[in-house]
Parts: sequence; structure tokens; C-alpha cells
Amino acid sequence: MKRVMLLLLLTLLLLNACKKDSVKELDYYVYAEKSDNTIFKAIASSAGFKSLSAKDTLYIGANSGEDHLLIRLIVKKPGVYKSPNLDAILITTIGQDVIGNTYHLNNDTRNMLDITNIDNGLIQGTFGLSFKETTKGLTIAPSTVIFSNGRIRSQIGNNRMDIESFFQKY
Repeated sequence: MKRVMLLLLLTLLLLNACKKDSVKELDYYVYAEKSDNTIFKAIASSAGFKSLSAKDTLYIGANSGEDHLLIRLIVKKPGVYKSPNLDAILITTIGQDVIGNTYHLNNDTRNMLDITNIDNGLIQGTFGLSFKETTKGLTIAPSTVIFSNGRIRSQIGNNRMDIESFFQKY
């Protein structure tokens, strides 16, 4: 009986040890744990510079269901970025087209994006973001949303990307 239990325990340990991180298997992603105990998991993301020549303002966009995350980053090289060099908007939608609620970064000092790699058309890093609701929408939503344990790996496109209007309008 002890051998059967030991064999069962070893089998469970091996199976658990062989589990892969489903996010890391993807080529490009944005992933974070949300304060409402849900996951923001975008299996595709896009990134691009506002100016292809200056390459100073980088935009990153990702969608997970009805949540749309836009990050604006004044980036020079790998490192930790905080406000005013980091800004972000979270927009929730209804049916992917009607804006439900809009959130902007709050004054939390933990808001940060740690770029570990920005080279050869790729940006990688980790982040934590805390949002406050700025526009009440059509749904009952929390007044704050926190993204923790965030990870990003996104291809930087060769086309100019300017979504500044989102930051001005919303």
C-alpha cells in the first residue's frame, strides 16, 4: 500500500512539475492579474513608436475580452519607468464597441513598467498598474482596478503608431 501511495505521489509531482506557463508559450502577450480576481490575458498585442525617427514615445495596445489596455511610455532603454514617463488607459466596452467605463492611472507610487528588453523589434518587461475610474459608463464597475504581476512581450511594428487621441479624448 505504501508503494502505491508513493507511486501516486511521485506521479502527481511529475505531472505538476511538467505544467507549462501557457502565457510564456505565446510569441506575444500582455498578461496581468486583476484586483477583481480575474485575469487580463491578451494573446496578441501591438506596439509602435509615435515617431519612427525619434523613437521616444512607445505605445502598447492589448485587448482581453471587453478590456482594452493602452500604455504610453517615454522610453530610451531598458529600465524602470514611472509617471510622468509612463501613462496608461483602461477602457471597458460592451459588445466590443460601446465604451462602458474609462480608467486612468491613479497616483499610486507602485505604478511602473520595468522594461527588461527593448531590442530588435521586441519589447519585454513586467508591470504593475493601478487605475481609477474617470468616466462612469453604462455598467456598474469598481472605482479602482489594479493590475499586478503583469508581464509583457510585444513586437514593435515598423509602422508609425499614434494613439495620442485616446489619451486626449478619454
